[in-house]
Amino acid sequence: MADVAVQAAQDWLNATYGNVAGFEKAPEPGASNYGKTGWSTIYPLTRALQYELGISPLTDNFGPLTLSKLTERGGIKRTETNANIVKLMVHACFCKGYGAGPATGVFHDQLALAIQKMSQDMGIIGSFNGVISPKVVKALFNMNAYIVTSGGTDAVRSAQQWLNSKYINRQDFFFIPCDGVFSRDVQKALVLGIQYELGMADGVATGSIGDATRNGLKTKTLASGSSGVFVNLFTGAMVFNRLTSANGTPAVFTSTYGSLEVGIIQTFQKDTVLQNISGSVDYQTWMELLVSTGDPTRPAYACDLSVQVTDVRAKALKAAGYTVVGRYLDNVAVTPSNPTPKNKKIQPGELGTIFANGLRVFPISQYYGGELGYFTYASGQADASKAHAAALAYGFGPGTVIYFAVDYDATQVEVESNIIPYFRGVVSALRSKGSRYLHGVYGSRNVCSQVSQATSAVYSFVSGMSVGFSGNLGFPHPSNWSFNQIQTTSVVTSDGIIEIDRDVWRSSRDPATGAVNVTQSPVSAFIAYVQTIYTHAVAYSAATANVLVLDYLRSAKYDGLQWDVAIGPVNQEGVRYIRDRIGDPQGAFVDPFYGVNYDVAHFAVVCLAYCVWKSTGAVTTLVMSDASGWAGDTMTFYGEWRLNSDSIASGRVWVEQKFANTSASSSFGLPDVIADADAVLIANAVMGGRNIVQALTDHFASTGAYKTRVSKFVQLRLGGPANVETWIREALTGVAEPNILATRLLLINYYGAGAIDPTLLPAASLDPFISALAAGFNALA
Repeated sequence: MADVAVQAAQDWLNATYGNVAGFEKAPEPGASNYGKTGWSTIYPLTRALQYELGISPLTDNFGPLTLSKLTERGGIKRTETNANIVKLMVHACFCKGYGAGPATGVFHDQLALAIQKMSQDMGIIGSFNGVISPKVVKALFNMNAYIVTSGGTDAVRSAQQWLNSKYINRQDFFFIPCDGVFSRDVQKALVLGIQYELGMADGVATGSIGDATRNGLKTKTLASGSSGVFVNLFTGAMVFNRLTSANGTPAVFTSTYGSLEVGIIQTFQKDTVLQNISGSVDYQTWMELLVSTGDPTRPAYACDLSVQVTDVRAKALKAAGYTVVGRYLDNVAVTPSNPTPKNKKIQPGELGTIFANGLRVFPISQYYGGELGYFTYASGQADASKAHAAALAYGFGPGTVIYFAVDYDATQVEVESNIIPYFRGVVSALRSKGSRYLHGVYGSRNVCSQVSQATSAVYSFVSGMSVGFSGNLGFPHPSNWSFNQIQTTSVVTSDGIIEIDRDVWRSSRDPATGAVNVTQSPVSAFIAYVQTIYTHAVAYSAATANVLVLDYLRSAKYDGLQWDVAIGPVNQEGVRYIRDRIGDPQGAFVDPFYGVNYDVAHFAVVCLAYCVWKSTGAVTTLVMSDASGWAGDTMTFYGEWRLNSDSIASGRVWVEQKFANTSASSSFGLPDVIADADAVLIANAVMGGRNIVQALTDHFASTGAYKTRVSKFVQLRLGGPANVETWIREALTGVAEPNILATRLLLINYYGAGAIDPTLLPAASLDPFISALAAGFNALA
């Protein structure tokens, strides 16, 4: 919406200075930015001020010459006689959002109050003393905001105001915004504050971290109970980096380092894989908050390189402490400026050499990626298609994350206009290939965070070594980072020196690849598939990832009102999130013990029910999780028998022919028994702290529990073989809570077409059915 006061400023500027050489007009009536504050208004204001100060040529920049001219005249005083300078001050105040009264050319009280209010918003407390200092004038003639703006926080603003009030009298310190938003200028101001407190003189302190700053910080440790200016500076860095405690409590700007700060920093130290995870502040912790490399000399167990890893090089890397290497899937594209690109890609036999030496590998895709124009939706599709083909040819397994590179300093505008569309093209291509591979992103902190949020990139590989990138200044670590590139160094081998980039590895995220061309068993492929689902579920909501995996797997088959009663409705939004990335749920795989098709959806819905009801111990009373699993199958199996009782009158014969059968179809065939048993065992592991992938891996691989699953189920849930018959009878005839009774009636009627209620069936008919079913369970066990 247009502002009348801003329009008045623009009209006056054009009328007064329109014919001045070097003056570029402000927006005029009819222009889209007429009446709106922006560079197109601030720059003309600055040029007009320079003209009044006698500066030539005029520029947009309020630089040292403009500042020195103001300093020579003692700032702008209440007694200012240049009416145009006073009018410029009034118009600048209105453009900054401060009402300064009429632009009469007289320095009146309303203008003084506006300047005083802006000064207070910048952190300077006190009344207007009749002189506007050159630095305050500079703050007025720029685009900085001094109230909290969109995306800002009060905690950040408090630190910004404190920095202004503490250091504005230092030679090279100028007012920073107090908008609650961390930025490059705020980062520089924070470092200047640290340098001043370390004793650096004006002209020596630069706002950039060099050896003197590093050496000084090595002496500034903090612990619980510490107080003073360095705590202010450190907690300022905490709020600038948006740190929170493990339960989500945000950092605050304070002069005392207490229990909240200790807890938050301990979480931060763990998340950033620092050596010190005590919550006390050492040199590495300072550096991790101040610069994208952190301490570039800290231990790093991963590296990436553009030359072949030969056996000699692999042994040297291993001896130097590296565990993981990043290698390129392909070479960069041939371009007119680079007709013979370097041979950077993985060479024949290289992966085998890497693995034979106990190293793991993560794949990088970079066909170009060094400038804005390259990044389009179409190039993303093309790059991902080629990367898929290359990864497949090398034998990388399903679920491998490929890091697609953004190898330049993309601004926020460029991220939105080009980078995100490029990655949407990547997603489209990988999905069209069956989602065998997942996409990660390499780039600045901001690029990684924005791409991950917009396209659900699984992991980030941060170009932290590019400390000057705007996307690394004023931005915290992306939450999904796996690798952080911190230093270029050399490794000496017996056949020469190789250059590598050292990468801090967050092994709790991307485990990297330890083997290729692995022939997977059906169950291994299924577990890898669940790992892919789980990765996306964590990206959607880490707190509910296990439940969402099960919701997704059951969604195609078990979604309806009857399941709402048992376990609640499907999380449609979360399921859609995963389906959009990997398609519809997989339905079955071959069970490694019985060799039958495993009913994944059945397992998922029952396992989910037990997780929701938290009921995997021995039965004391039936609950809805039982009605979703073994007890529900008992009810449907009874209904089927009664529907077919004209042909098979004996309940014992029915059970012997149909229960746990692999050839005859029934609602309680072997796949159902397997799914019910596994659901209880897996849910028990998940409730014990394992995630769904770990629980499945333990069950099917590590412990081999699947080989004795029915025995374990009978013991865990039904209390042992002697109790099986009791609980089967309870499922059919017990006086359970109303939802169980309603479910029994529903299932028996649905499968038995109005079959007689088992409580009304004569014992002579019902008892053989129950005893035979119990015997069948115990025989399997």
